[in-house]
Formats: sequence, C-alpha cells, structure tokens
Amino acid sequence: MGLLRTLAIILLIYFILKLIKRVVPIILKKVIEKKFGQMGGGTYTNYQEPLRKEGEVHIKSAGKSTNSQNGVDDFEDVDYEEVK
Repeated sequence: MGLLRTLAIILLIYFILKLIKRVVPIILKKVIEKKFGQMGGGTYTNYQEPLRKEGEVHIKSAGKSTNSQNGVDDFEDVDYEEVK
C-alpha cells in the first residue's frame, strides 16, 4: 500500500510540474506585454529606421588623444605587489 501511495505522489508531482512548465511561459508573456503597455511603448512601434542607406557604414571615433606617446594609446601602468 505504501509503494502505491509513493508512486501516486511521484506521478502527481510529475504532472503538476509538467503543467507548470506549460502555464508559466504563457503567464510571463502576458505580464511582460502588460508592463510594456504600461510604459507606453506597447511593442517596438516607436523604433525608427536610421537615415543611412542600407550597407553604409558609419564609425564614431573619439579622435586623437593629445597625451599619447609614439602612437601608443593611453594605458595606465599598474604596478602589482605580491601579497603574502
């Protein structure tokens, strides 16, 4: 009798976890959609395409640094001491 009861409990837990596995993603999707709706964004409808043509590349650079020496970028030397 104890073996049947244990098997029944294990099967019950298995099916409950299987149900939770199917229901949780649906609930999370609805919660996330609700939060996006509250933020005023809804979906990604406010996204605007860039004004550049397809395939055009634009690289933003910070420019040349005035502190660089011999073409080497500015890196700070850090001396490490061994701690015992």
